[in-house]
Amino acid sequence: MRCVRTVVVDGPPENVWALLQAPETHVAMARPFLSLSPGDGHNRFAELLHDGPTSFRLRLFGVLPLGTRVWHVARPINQPGSRFYALEISATSRGLLQRRVLALSLHPSGRTQIEERLQLSGWRAGVLAPFSRIAQRARLRRLARVVVG
Repeated sequence: MRCVRTVVVDGPPENVWALLQAPETHVAMARPFLSLSPGDGHNRFAELLHDGPTSFRLRLFGVLPLGTRVWHVARPINQPGSRFYALEISATSRGLLQRRVLALSLHPSGRTQIEERLQLSGWRAGVLAPFSRIAQRARLRRLARVVVG
């Protein structure tokens, strides 16, 4: 099952991309439903996501463990006539969320268009899809607030 939502925010894609490379942005976006903590034994996240995998632990409302996830950073992709960036988060455990992609592109208005694509799987997908859509909408609203400052 797929959930796709788009939001347009002020600011150029390069600035939004810089924010999305900071793990603390994702921590802020996940609240209050989810809490994220480093999955590699450290007490803190690095300042920026690096090339390759970065693991983190996920908890529902800060209490219920939801497993370990891995960030995979995709660098800018040049497409004719537009700028495009993508950040992919893939699951490493058998959970509801199998894949999450945040794609940034230049909106015709000169602002940044952010599209979040979720790929849900398993028997729980149909039952939890409405919750996932609510959480997705809330995440993108918080991201828009972070971008505005």
